[in-house]
Amino acid sequence: MTTHPSIASRLEKMETSSSQLSPDCCQTEDGLSLDCDAAVDPVLRREFLEELQKVRQIPICERQCLPRIFVNSGTLKLIGDLNTIISSLKDEPDMSEISYLVYSAASLVSKRRGLKTTKSTNSQTPTWRRRLDMEILTLRRAISLLLEVRKGSSGIRMLHELRRLRHRLGISCSESCEVSINRLKMELKSKVERTRRLEKNRKRLRQNGLFQRDAGRFYRDLDKQTIRVTSPPSESEIEQYWGGILETEVHHNESAFWLRRQTDDETHRKDEQQWLPISDNEVTSCLKRMGNWKSPGPDKVYGFWVKCITCLHTDLTRNYNLLVQNPDSVPDWLSQGITTLIPKNDKTDQAKNYRPITCLSVFYKTLTSVIRQRIAGHLDQRNLMAPEQKGCRQGSFGAKDQLLINKLLTEDCRTRHKSLSMVTEISQSSFERKDLERSTPTNVKSLDRIETRSPSNYCLCLSGDHTLNRI
Repeated sequence: MTTHPSIASRLEKMETSSSQLSPDCCQTEDGLSLDCDAAVDPVLRREFLEELQKVRQIPICERQCLPRIFVNSGTLKLIGDLNTIISSLKDEPDMSEISYLVYSAASLVSKRRGLKTTKSTNSQTPTWRRRLDMEILTLRRAISLLLEVRKGSSGIRMLHELRRLRHRLGISCSESCEVSINRLKMELKSKVERTRRLEKNRKRLRQNGLFQRDAGRFYRDLDKQTIRVTSPPSESEIEQYWGGILETEVHHNESAFWLRRQTDDETHRKDEQQWLPISDNEVTSCLKRMGNWKSPGPDKVYGFWVKCITCLHTDLTRNYNLLVQNPDSVPDWLSQGITTLIPKNDKTDQAKNYRPITCLSVFYKTLTSVIRQRIAGHLDQRNLMAPEQKGCRQGSFGAKDQLLINKLLTEDCRTRHKSLSMVTEISQSSFERKDLERSTPTNVKSLDRIETRSPSNYCLCLSGDHTLNRI
């Protein structure tokens, strides 16, 4: 979910109009030099500085998660004023200070709009459903009593209950039992159909909203493969299993013939990518492609707020260039994440049957997105990626076309009784197996485990071996 073009244009108009006003210089209590714009509410400026002081006292990884907001004209006006206030600060903020400023602005907007972090009530039964269920239960009770009366039952308690239901449902005493039963059955059928229709509309609205917020979760809900964790593994088992995969050093076979051949071929090529400073356009382009309300990292900053606080984009680019030049200056919170283990099957007592998903900071994902875009552009320009590689590259929808080609080939050979020689590559996730086996018609060789931290780098490492086996 990306920011609507009208929202970005309206924010730019607000910033342009505010920058044309004459500033009046003043100084805050904490010594920050500030340009006091007459168009900005002084109460808002004071509230923002107070909120900024509170946020600075809280560790970045211990913040509270902020609620999502509904964007309207009032919200855009408030964000535009905060952009003016933040841009008037004369200091050049570092990466941690940018996180403080963005979170303070988001927290202040949430408070101004009267939003609080509350538990979701989507699981509760709506009022109309409870009312219809009660009416359906009453009709079924009345039909059951009328059927007993028609059979000849004449208990005192039953007749008293039937008289009460007749009065409640408006059934005349002069009406025959058969006519009352048929009328109540028709009314019951109408109530049930109405309940189904309303429930279908409610499900449709819920799915539409879920698709706009989180398309991945929408598709997972369609599969209806909910796995309940009844006996989770202990913390020591999880650390032992994942520590053996992510922390154990692996020594690869550096004397393989195909690796030496590929190295000799690459030494004569001058395709080394030259690193250039990151530009503002690259950062802005990556932010536009980022989701607004995806799960945040430990800093609890959503992508929506980084997009809207446009006055910090230049400072963000400057800090990215500094971090690339001096990797030792990267703050600890920037590379940290919140990891959630999702079960893959019903055997939830084993640590290997979980799939890890890590929520990283928006600032970290933006930097890696810029680097990924540069790598992808360099690979396409130099034609370094094997053309047979369909996954993990831009403009590709996976290996669907390869599967269709295989299907056409096999069907053609079966119908025309042709002989077919095929090469099958069997690969599994590096989290599940320590070896990647590749089967060929002549031999079977095993490659050491390759960490797939970057899918592009992983495919690029295998690209040289693909060129050797290309027919």
